[in-house]
Amino acid sequence: MPFTIDGLFTGYEPSTNPHVTSLARHEWSDIAPIRGKYTYMYTTACSTGSADRVYFINDWFTNSKGAIDPKCFNRFDFFDPASGKAVELRVFGDHHVQVFENGVNSTYAAKGHAGFAGSPNVSAPHSLFEFQLELPWMQQYAQSIQMSASDPCGPTPPAVPPPPLDGPTPASVGTECDDPTYMIDEPTTLSLSFGSSGGITTTIAPDVPRATGLDKYDAAPGDRVILRGRRFGASGGHVLVGGIEAQVLLWTDSRVQFVVPTGVSSNAQTTISGDGFTVNGPRITGPSSLAN
Repeated sequence: MPFTIDGLFTGYEPSTNPHVTSLARHEWSDIAPIRGKYTYMYTTACSTGSADRVYFINDWFTNSKGAIDPKCFNRFDFFDPASGKAVELRVFGDHHVQVFENGVNSTYAAKGHAGFAGSPNVSAPHSLFEFQLELPWMQQYAQSIQMSASDPCGPTPPAVPPPPLDGPTPASVGTECDDPTYMIDEPTTLSLSFGSSGGITTTIAPDVPRATGLDKYDAAPGDRVILRGRRFGASGGHVLVGGIEAQVLLWTDSRVQFVVPTGVSSNAQTTISGDGFTVNGPRITGPSSLAN
């Protein structure tokens, strides 16, 4: 399975024939993509013996304005609803990657690359994000995990307004490169099921409300936390942390900001309820000041 992690469809040669997308086979030729609203997503995997290695390329055709800022990133959220384990992978414009497990820097083997070029799906240059990631814990779970992507919609993020001179910081659903006016959430969530031999089955997850990640896992009572997700609706709702009602500061279809309530313990389950739905999100691990 030779994949070159270079942010390109390596081997792809554009064709002037409208019925032929490439003059030669490329590294992803054998993988059928899943079409989302903003992207074509290609996924495959193999087993290293101790981990499942996921390969992925995100053909993000929505951004044709230019390569993204080196400090900004394409985010991939992996979430296992059964265990509450959440892994966030960031592929930056300067091609380095960061991996977090429940908000903590992870040593999982990963590499990625951000590209800006044509593809077999859209010939005009646009954003491409390619990565490989080893997930050793996947072999512990039989159920599938969810993967969601959020991508920059242009080369540079919007200007950040200055903070207020006095008074409390206003509620927010993102800052700079993570601002939802710049970072677009692909509404299509993938369901990844890993076989015992390292193969992978990728399907489209049901289009229902779901939580995908938090911006802060080691939060203490009184801290503001942003819960990311899909299909939360615009009518508002409730957030529980370890079964305790949290104050909701801001509610959008894909971001909810709340205040961690007093009395919660470490490893507290987040739960969000809206118009006709209740779903569990990642756990707030909490600092050592939270009682066990």
